[in-house]
Amino acid sequence: MPDENSQAAASSARPHFRLQLSGWWLVPVFLAGWVARSLVAPPGSAVVETKESASSFLEQSLGHAKAGRFTECVTAAQRAVALDSSLAEGYANIGWCAANLGQWDEGIKNTREALRLKPDMEVARNNLNWILAEMMKQKGQSPTTPAATPISSAATTMVAQSLEAAKAERFGDCVKAAERATKLDPKSPEAFSNLGWCSAKLGNWKDGIENTREALRLRPNMETARNNLNWMLAEVSKATNRAPANDAPSADSALALSLQHANERRFPECVSAARQAIAQRPDMAEAHNNLGYCYAAMGKWDEGIASVREALRLKPDFALARNNLVWMLQEKIKAGGRAGQK
Repeated sequence: MPDENSQAAASSARPHFRLQLSGWWLVPVFLAGWVARSLVAPPGSAVVETKESASSFLEQSLGHAKAGRFTECVTAAQRAVALDSSLAEGYANIGWCAANLGQWDEGIKNTREALRLKPDMEVARNNLNWILAEMMKQKGQSPTTPAATPISSAATTMVAQSLEAAKAERFGDCVKAAERATKLDPKSPEAFSNLGWCSAKLGNWKDGIENTREALRLRPNMETARNNLNWMLAEVSKATNRAPANDAPSADSALALSLQHANERRFPECVSAARQAIAQRPDMAEAHNNLGYCYAAMGKWDEGIASVREALRLKPDFALARNNLVWMLQEKIKAGGRAGQK
């Protein structure tokens, strides 16, 4: 989809909370999750205790947010950042949950702190777009009113409107809002990504590919746009009956296919496609993430956790894989297994 990030999709007032695939879906407005690696240090070490406690409180905030317990989410995330003030994911969770409580200023302040600590944190950037747009709606402001808001705020609101239109499958409206956003802010990768996705959904493949490539030019590590582009290229190839040499799908095509299977809950087929991508490109973190997610969806927790950890080894800042890992560890414990720390 357009832009959120699964990263393998939301209520009318605000998006549903999901932590899943590095998928080609809408710009996700998700919470951030984080799992600290265990540290080798003498028993009782203050550093180990602090890191382990921060990780635990962060996971608690995640669980509260999923259950709609936003006050408890804020409290747990605040305890996490009190123990580790460099924890961008903690500030992102405070910002998201505060906004869901109508505390717009706190939501914006904490989300901006997350972005200060981790400027390429796509989850926090998407959250900030949503928070600003929702705050403007609550205050009765409209970006269509001349000089009602600064250009940057108006562009952010148009990006959010394009997102809402795309979720409702009003792709024509999405294109109009995203086009306006690109004119207000020609450096907004989210606007170009949304424009590309909705153009493609209308069958305008050329515009879809061009705008998605512009999003990637503006932000080369934008996972959502990269996955969108993979999907578009695969669809164009199918439409023109062009098969790669030897009838074997390219790594990018296999990755896009794994996402499609996952979205349609065909998890064994997702596993097969992801393994095809990995066979051709063992360093493709996105394929390892998709493989892990689909293993976990089949109840194969150990295989899922191992695959997602490999994705994080290849790309340590892969937020979607990190969120998947948090989810898998929690679900494995619920299922009666022990989530080992590595």
